[in-house]
Amino acid sequence: MQVEVNGDFAKVVSRNELDARIYGFRNTWTLESRTELTKKNGQWQIVLSQASMY
Repeated sequence: MQVEVNGDFAKVVSRNELDARIYGFRNTWTLESRTELTKKNGQWQIVLSQASMY
């Protein structure tokens, strides 16, 4: 997991390997999750969340 904070903006990137069966095929799927947050009124709020294979 990688976290980058710049003032009231933060970005979190995590990578995982998921062992799953999808459409009958078992495989290890490499997934990356990216989340962007902004700080409003002292609280962090998610403004973007994406997942993809890497």
